[in-house]
Amino acid sequence: MTRVALLGASISGNKGAEAMARAAVAQLASRIPDAWFDLYTVYPTDDSQENRDSRLRIVACKPAHMMGCLFPAALLWRLGVRVLRRPSTLKGLLSADLVVDLSGISFVDGRGILILYNAIMTAIPLLLGCKTIRYAQAMGPFQHFWNRMLASVLLSRIDAVVARGHITAAHLKQIGLDSVPVFADAAFSMPVGEAAEETVQKLLPVGASRRVGISPSAVVDRYCRKHGIAYADIIAGYMDWLVTECRLQPVLFAHSARRNLRFEKNNDRLICGRVWSRVQRRDACLWIQEILSAEALRVLIRQMDFVATSRFHAMVASLAESVPPILIGWSHKYQEVLDMFLLKEWSIDFSELTSATLENKTHDLIGVRSEVVKQIRTSLPGVKRKAEANADLALAVLRRTG
Repeated sequence: MTRVALLGASISGNKGAEAMARAAVAQLASRIPDAWFDLYTVYPTDDSQENRDSRLRIVACKPAHMMGCLFPAALLWRLGVRVLRRPSTLKGLLSADLVVDLSGISFVDGRGILILYNAIMTAIPLLLGCKTIRYAQAMGPFQHFWNRMLASVLLSRIDAVVARGHITAAHLKQIGLDSVPVFADAAFSMPVGEAAEETVQKLLPVGASRRVGISPSAVVDRYCRKHGIAYADIIAGYMDWLVTECRLQPVLFAHSARRNLRFEKNNDRLICGRVWSRVQRRDACLWIQEILSAEALRVLIRQMDFVATSRFHAMVASLAESVPPILIGWSHKYQEVLDMFLLKEWSIDFSELTSATLENKTHDLIGVRSEVVKQIRTSLPGVKRKAEANADLALAVLRRTG
């Protein structure tokens, strides 16, 4: 039996993290038939309820445990100090044949305590001597001293580090990682099952309405509020505009969702509610309030003419389904993926968000939608191969000796 430990992802909460985890399990299992997977997650209770894969075991590893228990235990183990009661997470990682880091984005200047969390998560398998690969993810820039120092020390010691685009590769080159492969996000290689299609069929009314997906982000909402931008008002007004001016049906949904509405982190259900409360033409709009799996979200997005979103993996899902996205983002992580499809013009930096910029971008897209769909379909096979390359490299790391 080959045991694979998955770090930096979950099933509940951010559905992009679920998509990466599902893709990793599916692609690695096809290459390693005897593989079993342990998902070290910050949401063990919800993940256990949502997990339907018998090959995947849920392991509780909340941030406090990782930073206050697992990391010190790994450090003591590295120093040769054997304690009587080792945490089960330490035992699990020591028994892993391969560790796969699915963080998605890490070591980014200005993210405060998250950089320390990234560093500790990266350091633990290194301290334990685990074979480790960091799947394609966004990293950098590295202008701040502590981020640059931690990233250069830790990333240079990992068996394989993969950039998710040319911008990340350029950032990594600045800290001495010159030969990092550039692959696509693993989520592009996630298979979609029939059960997901049945779920969505029950949610979308049968009809000939042309639909537009609307997927807001709590993260971008926070960035906008800091800059005095009324994100919820703009998105709500945009939905009304789509109805009255474009004769389209907006479909509002959360691509990051948690059961408990008290928590805003990794939970766009709250910002969806604030947007919905401001929409005037709710009679002509649809709000999907159910928490959908990553696969079901892919099927839902497949039904749209285009998607306006601030969630990175809602954009990935759109591209994977050949549905044009309009992106309201905050980081280079969006741009470098859009560049794989030659679609960088369909992004808006959050700092430039106004009703006019969003409506003008939409008007432009509607005029050339068929050409954009064609461009996505032309690029998609190559991007999917680059996504599957994550698993190919993981297999190579697993087979290395010495």
